[in-house]
Amino acid sequence: MTDFRYGQDIPVFRRTLGRFALLLWGLLFCAGAYAQNGRITLDVRNVTLEEAMTRIERQGEYSFLYNKTLIDVTRKVTLRAENQPVRQVLDRLFAGTDISYTLRNRQIILALRPAAKAQPPVPAKTNAITGRVSDKNGTPLIGVSIIIEGTTTGTTTNTDGSFSLKAEAGNVLTVSYLGFETTKVAVTAGRNSYAITLQENSEVLDDVVVVGYGVQKKASITGAITNISGDALKVNSTVNTSTALAGTIAGINSRMSDGRPGATTKISIRGMDSPLYIIDGVQRTEAQFNNIDANDIESVSILKDASAAIYGLRAANGVVVVKTKSGHKNTRHTVNVKALYGWQEFFKFPQPASASSYVRTKYQSDVIKAAENPSYTPTYTRDEYLKWQQGTERGYQGFDWYDFATAPGAQSYFGANISGGSDKVSYYMSLSNTDQEYAIRDFGGFNRTNIQINVDANITKRFSLGAQVSGRLQTTKAPGLGGGDEVGWMLFGSYRNLPTVRPYVNDNPLYPAKTAPSYIYTNFAVTTLSKNGEDIRQERAAQINLNADYKFTDWLSLKLIGGYAYQNSSRVKQVKTFDLYDYDKATGEYYVIDGERNPSLYKSYGNTEDYTGQFTFDFHKQFDRHNVALTLGGEASHHISPGLDFTSQPQTDLTTQTNTATLQAINDYLETPQSRAGFIGRFTYDYDGRYLLEVMGRYDGSWKFPPTKRWGFFPSVSAGWRITEESWWSERTKRWFSNLKLKASYGVVGDESTSGYSAFDYLEGYNYNSGGAVLDGEWILGSQYRGLPVTDLSWQKVKMFNVGLEYGFFENRLTGELNYFTRTLEGIPASPGITLPNESGFTLPNVNMASQKIRGIDGSLKWSDSVKDFNYSVEGNFTFSRKYEWKREPWILSNSWQEYSSYYSKRYANQWWGFDCIGQFQNWEQIAEYPVDIDGKGNTTIRPGDLIYKDQNGDGVINDMDKRPLGYRQGDVPYMSFNFNIAMSWKGFDLAMLFTGASMASFYMDYEMKNPLHDGGNSPAFMLDDAWHLADIDDPNSQYLPGKYPMVIDGNGSHVNYQKASNFWLRNVRYLKLRNFELGYSLPKRITRKAGIENVRIFTSMQNLFSIDNLGEVDMDPEIATGSGQQYPTTRVISFGLNLTF
Repeated sequence: MTDFRYGQDIPVFRRTLGRFALLLWGLLFCAGAYAQNGRITLDVRNVTLEEAMTRIERQGEYSFLYNKTLIDVTRKVTLRAENQPVRQVLDRLFAGTDISYTLRNRQIILALRPAAKAQPPVPAKTNAITGRVSDKNGTPLIGVSIIIEGTTTGTTTNTDGSFSLKAEAGNVLTVSYLGFETTKVAVTAGRNSYAITLQENSEVLDDVVVVGYGVQKKASITGAITNISGDALKVNSTVNTSTALAGTIAGINSRMSDGRPGATTKISIRGMDSPLYIIDGVQRTEAQFNNIDANDIESVSILKDASAAIYGLRAANGVVVVKTKSGHKNTRHTVNVKALYGWQEFFKFPQPASASSYVRTKYQSDVIKAAENPSYTPTYTRDEYLKWQQGTERGYQGFDWYDFATAPGAQSYFGANISGGSDKVSYYMSLSNTDQEYAIRDFGGFNRTNIQINVDANITKRFSLGAQVSGRLQTTKAPGLGGGDEVGWMLFGSYRNLPTVRPYVNDNPLYPAKTAPSYIYTNFAVTTLSKNGEDIRQERAAQINLNADYKFTDWLSLKLIGGYAYQNSSRVKQVKTFDLYDYDKATGEYYVIDGERNPSLYKSYGNTEDYTGQFTFDFHKQFDRHNVALTLGGEASHHISPGLDFTSQPQTDLTTQTNTATLQAINDYLETPQSRAGFIGRFTYDYDGRYLLEVMGRYDGSWKFPPTKRWGFFPSVSAGWRITEESWWSERTKRWFSNLKLKASYGVVGDESTSGYSAFDYLEGYNYNSGGAVLDGEWILGSQYRGLPVTDLSWQKVKMFNVGLEYGFFENRLTGELNYFTRTLEGIPASPGITLPNESGFTLPNVNMASQKIRGIDGSLKWSDSVKDFNYSVEGNFTFSRKYEWKREPWILSNSWQEYSSYYSKRYANQWWGFDCIGQFQNWEQIAEYPVDIDGKGNTTIRPGDLIYKDQNGDGVINDMDKRPLGYRQGDVPYMSFNFNIAMSWKGFDLAMLFTGASMASFYMDYEMKNPLHDGGNSPAFMLDDAWHLADIDDPNSQYLPGKYPMVIDGNGSHVNYQKASNFWLRNVRYLKLRNFELGYSLPKRITRKAGIENVRIFTSMQNLFSIDNLGEVDMDPEIATGSGQQYPTTRVISFGLNLTF
């Protein structure tokens, strides 16, 4: 079989993977076959009943289900049976006891026999009662123990959660099940049917956390690992997973820098760069993580410290570990449906100035400029100015371009899943669709369809197989416009389109107008989907993980994982022609003045394939109070991503195909294949659950580096002390101080993402087709020596340290955690401060010599409690982290100023440099007397309202030597983030709110946000409405009245005072935003079950309702703030939804 596009044979690995998948599915469907009349062999002498049952289970045919608190499994038994029927052996095994059994499929369910009555029957009536036990979602629970309190009389639920039992009025039923809170139900006279709902026991459910290459009990974890359930993410009805995760976990810094449909939130762990993502045990990309349906997620674990070292070379920025949902064995199939529909609009956007503000500013500027230059021709006469201020006369009414372009966009979600299982096979399958329109009129949107299929099967008692298969089809559609980002034209046009110009000449829709000088794509009348070309981007992706587990013994097992991911990406962008018009009043004719004359067609295609193979041996054993576990394994991965794109110029707008006559450019991208490999080891030990130790390491190799620098070993160690488990910590003390654990970790993690270095830089050679010369009248292509090979460059090393405290008070109703951490990145590529002679033709190659450091703290605090039917929880978390440029090799500097401004060692990273604005000139007299030359021209260009800058070095002149580092880092996640979660429920009602906040982040106002009337366009309203202005607009010599912003003088290029980079335009952002709000109501089950529905919940969900911030009149979303103000804003979403469970 041949890949038609690239002419390469399909790799043997992929063919083998396909055959393994077919074999897996065949085994899964055969696993349900069993026989009620099976035979077993057993030979035990004076062993516990538990040991006898274990030996039966080891034969691989049967498993036992029972409640240890009810069944005495310590009783000694002796029995010998050779290939006898299972029922005969069980009868002998339980003879003379109060244990009864039920054989369903291959599962043996144990219960207690009704106790013999010690007294003669009493007159009280004994009735047969029935009932059904389910979880909060209405899913029936199998094998639930139901005992009459004070007796040994009881039963267990069957496969549909139902039970029957003889009891009398006044009895109390004790209902218990692993993972759920024990419930007591009183039997009342005249009532024979009981519907019992068990609540999940959060302590039990949280007991196991997914970590690197396995799971661990939460109590034994010594690293900084935080876990969140998928149910907590579902509350945030967002389009992508990163946005749902933002604000929910301590140690996560987040920032949504773009709000367009399908956009994601940048996730940073403790201020680091993008983390590594692990989905169902296999490394995946950030895009694959973001496009999982959050409703398919079982849990997410965040590895924030040296615990990430086990993932090796790509885990230097922390790890996000995702486990998708799976079915539960011995559970009747359950169907869940979720439907959501709503509307979205821009949350915040700096509004452009109105026509009256714009004309007033232009008229004032003209008055001043005409006084300075008598030959100057004003834009508006006084009569025209007054008409625009009144805004009532036809031809003098302003136009709101922002309102014309924007419109509420629909957003919807529909998803359904089914899950369940028998005693051998469990399954989870889901299908969902997400659709999100632009909040721009007639502009397209984003659509994604997800499918997830997870199946697990016990082939024998020791051998199991599993598969996780997911697929995604994703489409983004927008108008096909030339010159870059289609969305950018709309936002750009909001300021460049003059508010005095309308979209159509004479309001005639047949003749779109030119609305901004120098630009043709700013008129929204011609830049919509229905009136222009299309830009369609599609992604088709599939991932499959196959895993096999074999238990050699109860304490030794082997796990194999094979993973394959494929993604096909395509883009087709067609730019069509159009005309822009003006009108000749003299002739009454419309004529073309501009437009798009050059149609174009761009197409690109790319494939990405990732192969992963893993094996791990797991050993775990308990020796008295000593618990030991060891994991050894290896992993290899391969990545390839070829692509192709071409551009053509069709002869007409109707042409959608390319041929050699219209082809302009073609590029073939055959990316270098990437291979990586690593070997892992982890040893954990705990003594009596009190003293904890973990040592692990990874030996990694990467394709990027020279052969002698390709492999590295990265170890880590962590320890913990559970103080509250000490014998001297009394049970009475535990009632109010329930949990206290001290932990610390240190490790070294590899990082291959070295900047300033490209693959194969370690090779010598030539760059062909580089440069050229004319020889004998003919142009000859040349070749150039690549330069000195990079032979000493290798991994960056990240040293991580963490010390933390976990605590719980008042029987763990109040819980939390506090961590202090450092992260030092060493070996950043940098050039030595040595310059070779120009004659050599070379520069010295980079070596591992620079470093960065991050320091910070994070923590959380949560209170959970209930008062009768009212359940509530309040949780807060925070993260503070700050990055330093720790060591930089100094350049050869010529003076102390260069040394100060260029040497970055032990200085905050990514800080912005500018002038320190210390005020504004208030009048002409102050300007004349001011001793410092602000403008470099003796202050002759300065006006009242202009900015005063601090003379840092005292030389009497403002120049670059007066710049200083100001504010915090820009365009990245904030240094400080804090979040609050509130959740409550009462008698079917539920409420959830998420507040997210941040501080210690800066953005610099630039372009339209700083330069009024830029390029002959409009400006933000706040800049014109609150600027210094003349007391008498017709008198240039009248008093200058104060405003917040300097006076606007149009087109005066020499007046650059307020355009200098200064902290006048710098905003240190602080905000608290209500990011998510959801209110729901679940109908009583006595009503829904009459319609055959287990659960019906209706709800409303809202995002970005409001923010409390310090941006004031700028009116920009503080989370997304960018210098120009022209980034697609986040959206306020209001939607309504329905949950159904069958």
